[in-house]
Amino acid sequence: MATISDHVSITATLQTATSPVASFDQLFLAADTADVPHDQRYITTTKSAYTDDLTSGTDAYNFASEFFAQDRTADSLSIGFWAETAQENFVVCPDLSTTVASWNLKGATAYYKLTENVTTEEMTVSGLDADTTMVEVLAALNASLAGTFAAYAWSVDPLGRYILTSDNTGASAATVTITAGTTGTDVSDLIGISTSYHVAGLDAETPAQALTAISDIYDDYYFVCYRGSNGTGSGAAVEQLALSTAVQSLNKMLVLVSTDANCKLASGDTSSIAYGTSNADHKRTMVIFTEHTTDFVDGAIQGLIIPADEGTVNWAWEPLTGVNESGLAGDGSTAEPLTNTERTALEAKNCNWLERISGSTFLYPGITADDIEMRLMVGRDWFVFGIQGDIFADMLNSNLNAFDNATLAKFEGIVREWLDVALERRIIVDTEDRPITVDFPDADDFTAAQRASHTMTLSDVFTAYLNSAVNDVTITGTFVI
Repeated sequence: MATISDHVSITATLQTATSPVASFDQLFLAADTADVPHDQRYITTTKSAYTDDLTSGTDAYNFASEFFAQDRTADSLSIGFWAETAQENFVVCPDLSTTVASWNLKGATAYYKLTENVTTEEMTVSGLDADTTMVEVLAALNASLAGTFAAYAWSVDPLGRYILTSDNTGASAATVTITAGTTGTDVSDLIGISTSYHVAGLDAETPAQALTAISDIYDDYYFVCYRGSNGTGSGAAVEQLALSTAVQSLNKMLVLVSTDANCKLASGDTSSIAYGTSNADHKRTMVIFTEHTTDFVDGAIQGLIIPADEGTVNWAWEPLTGVNESGLAGDGSTAEPLTNTERTALEAKNCNWLERISGSTFLYPGITADDIEMRLMVGRDWFVFGIQGDIFADMLNSNLNAFDNATLAKFEGIVREWLDVALERRIIVDTEDRPITVDFPDADDFTAAQRASHTMTLSDVFTAYLNSAVNDVTITGTFVI
């Protein structure tokens, strides 16, 4: 019997592999933060949750406060753990009983054992009865710690896990195990020792090493900011420069804040982060100078820019909330403008600052340490990531890509699509004198050796002119009678 499909055939392809869209999210690297368990390495918070997720008054909290206070609001912020100092190892007890009735010892004592290396000691738990609460259980467990283990601590970590933290720091520090008590009533089952596990400590690390460790488990961030015990003054410059150097080889952008007065020196400065990054032509680093040590200007500018489509917003001239212009009056608290001499010195080092005019505070001039417009750096990366993602998805979903004109036409179409979107976003222009050109080769242009390599190299197949933002305007005219 004849059917419709004999004459009309429709196929809808289900793509099981989709384009891996690059994330342009923000990571704030916080030194030794208690809000991020070091075995997790990062947490992600939101505008509605950060006041619960982060400890008030900490660098991470203050950064988030500025980040989420802007007129545009980002969806989320990631907080990364940086072990500025060596960290203790600990035992996680995910199945510690939270059924308070099970902890009713009726005033009697109970036991469990702790072992560190060859030392084993029995801990005595007491004071728990029918009126016990989990707060009292935790207090009783802490009161049980004695002898070798007196400096240990039972607690609930930010993820709600019951943990026993040792006083041994470093990746190779002595570990502890929990076993059953033998003197009397055993509470090891209540502690949940059958599913407990050990988490190694951490050696002290540099910010760059912390980024590497975080990226091994979470790489969906693009912008990086950080704070450590050295703050943002002159004492942080060496550390900042080392992190900046490391970021240059990554597909990330680093935003640094400096309160080092050497940044604004017109001559004689060879130590500030502004000098160091500009002298090294660090195109993936932006440095912002301010004299206000408590302002998280990096959080403010990132929070405002990130929600906008990549490459569509000039980092200069965007009104910021909650931060001061960069200068500080002699009283140590009143904000004031930087002098012309200071601004000229900063600009010579490709360093940004904050200005306030007519009630609006904004960043200027919005450039990287290599004197590249930040918007264009981000827009360029967005363009590259987009083409990479689409071709990657096509390679996964196509039965065959080969050295033929059908494949070349498909790849050319992907490039043209992204050029069209870049034009819509005003990252590039297409004019008579500055046209977009696309010139893909023919399949026969590849040599036998190139085809045999199975690597299709497409060099200089497009040209597009970047569309620079305007930061200053000069108009002249003549009145004629």
